[in-house]
Amino acid sequence: MGSKHTLRGRILPGLCQAATVAIALWGLPAYAEPIPAPVERMILDAAKSGNPRTLETVVELAKNAVPASAVEIDSLVAGLQHAAEAERIARLEQQNYFEGWHGEGELGASKNTGNTDTTDVAIGVHLTKDGLKWAHKFNVTADYQHATGVAGVDKYLAGYEANYKFGPRFYSFGLVQWDRDHFAGFNNRMTESFGLGYNVVRTPKLNWDVTAGPAFRQIDQVVGPMQYDVEARLATRLMWNISASTVFTEEMSFYFGGGNSTSQSTTALTTKIVDALAARISFSLKKETSPTPGFSQTDTASRATLVYGF
Repeated sequence: MGSKHTLRGRILPGLCQAATVAIALWGLPAYAEPIPAPVERMILDAAKSGNPRTLETVVELAKNAVPASAVEIDSLVAGLQHAAEAERIARLEQQNYFEGWHGEGELGASKNTGNTDTTDVAIGVHLTKDGLKWAHKFNVTADYQHATGVAGVDKYLAGYEANYKFGPRFYSFGLVQWDRDHFAGFNNRMTESFGLGYNVVRTPKLNWDVTAGPAFRQIDQVVGPMQYDVEARLATRLMWNISASTVFTEEMSFYFGGGNSTSQSTTALTTKIVDALAARISFSLKKETSPTPGFSQTDTASRATLVYGF
């Protein structure tokens, strides 16, 4: 009887001590080996590129190559991201309105069907600026064709949008847009819209925004009087980074509730060729429910362009 009590007195304290040590070690990370110098340089170079998708790919390759350093790699990347975000915020706080713009210019050809059946020169300029509270977009596109003694088959569009961010995903917007297309039935069409937007998905690979609000349109028709419409506007933009060099975009807008409802979509695929030069193919579809008499409801434009980023 006494031996049993003696054995129990020795075992129980030992078990309690072992349990205490196990609990203390439970939250500690596993031992990680230092990151090999070549792998660390590779990660640092990817971080300097400023492309989140590139960094994500390099980190995945690094972890597969040296799995024993995975914890150290995660720690390095977290520190780099924190430093980059702090630097970005400090830089944006010092910028004025004219600083921090990025953009691209494109030049190529377009094939138009519907109210016209032509092959035109396609030109475009797209500018963006993303600040701490404000984001700005400016776009100009043109399809141009002119022959001696023949009327030019010209289409122009210019638009400016400003967004005010309430938080990481929720924002308001204001839009002003002008377009001209004689062969679609109008000399000039002005559009003003405002409302709210929401960033539905935001990841390094995928970004999806939706905006909605009222719209006011003034239409100088080729045939007939000036037309004034008050409508509702719904728009969406999807951007999918398929790879580090290929981007898919889908933009759609809908105007409805007025005398003439308009729906338009543009699907594009952009692939990097070298450095700032890329190739883009796109297809646009536009439909007017009540066009000027004698004009078709549907127009399409297929474009192939070279794009230079700056």
